[in-house]
Amino acid sequence: MRNGVDGILIKSEDYHAMANACLLLLSNRELAKTLSLNGRARAEELTWERVKQMWEHALMLGGEKKKEDSVNRAECDPKTVGRCDS
Repeated sequence: MRNGVDGILIKSEDYHAMANACLLLLSNRELAKTLSLNGRARAEELTWERVKQMWEHALMLGGEKKKEDSVNRAECDPKTVGRCDS
């Protein structure tokens, strides 16, 4: 979610900010409508196929697959986090 574009971000446990955001949306129909429409459009953009590609890209550090990534992780020693012998 993008704050002010398709929603309003509130810090966890901040009930004052939550109440203020609710009051803002109740008093500003245009903002509520804009956030709602943008939120719906964003949700429709994030198909499983697109999210899957985003995760694959992120997990491969920008698309550059490293040698360690091709190693079978089941054979890794848990004491050597992030490193495996090939």
